[in-house]
Amino acid sequence: MATSKHVEIAEFRKSQLNPVKVKQAVLALFTQHKVKKQSNPSLFEDVHNLKIQITTWKVSGAKKKLMKINLPHSVHGDDEIDICLISRDEPDKDSESTIEHFQDLLQEKDVCNVKEIIPLKDLIAEYKSFESRRRLARKYDVFLADRRIFHRISPHMGKEFYKRNKYPIRVDMSKSDLKKEFDDVIHSGHLNFSGKGCSNSMNVATTEQSVEDAVENVIAAVQGIALKIPSGWNNIKGLHLRVENSTTLPIHESLVFEDWWAENKIFKEDIHRMKRQLKMEKVNDEESEDEEVVSKKKPKKKLKTNKK
Repeated sequence: MATSKHVEIAEFRKSQLNPVKVKQAVLALFTQHKVKKQSNPSLFEDVHNLKIQITTWKVSGAKKKLMKINLPHSVHGDDEIDICLISRDEPDKDSESTIEHFQDLLQEKDVCNVKEIIPLKDLIAEYKSFESRRRLARKYDVFLADRRIFHRISPHMGKEFYKRNKYPIRVDMSKSDLKKEFDDVIHSGHLNFSGKGCSNSMNVATTEQSVEDAVENVIAAVQGIALKIPSGWNNIKGLHLRVENSTTLPIHESLVFEDWWAENKIFKEDIHRMKRQLKMEKVNDEESEDEEVVSKKKPKKKLKTNKK
């Protein structure tokens, strides 16, 4: 019995995405981006992110969670990326000494592309205004945060980080193989699952990547999402792809939440039992109506009056 249940859950969470639709959508979006860029190159950057928007039937109500989704190709393409690391405050050290400590650690572990290190107390003190946070969000491609202080950064990030899908990603600075830790985190996709709304999005590729690589990333991302969100694939109401300043194209739409009966603990036996009960009630109602009609049709006896 346990084995059959496991198989049912695996099938329940398996992606049913149509690869043909994905390829058509990616090709159309990449072509549109290329045409717009050629028509007015001054208004368009060389590289834009391909985003997937996920709409779910059921809102879990859980706390915000950053889900790591493994992808076959880096979401940042082949170009070098600029990383900002938000570090913890080292005991008995000021900001400069803390920055030097982590610079030495990264150099020792052969970790590249970290352009700036911001200790937590500097983040709190120097990035209070909306404008300063917006500038910071635009400045770097990826933001990482030390696992030890990750739970403390949320109040000090702005909506620009969510809007641009640049909310800091947790990284374990205590790992012995720090280079592998950074590579795994940077090259994976990350879904910031809010748990409060039915719509979430994540970056899955860039416009500089080939259509084939982008399609493989989209398919892998959807499968990873179906494995991690509540109720799996059946909870996915819609999937859409878009590039910045582009049309949004659907790649999957569901018209009914197929798992409603399981979520409400209603099974086939219960449905049959309810149908039988309704049928019996209907028969009883019809019989009572017939009795009322018969009683109404019975002639009333006339009272005899004595003639004088």
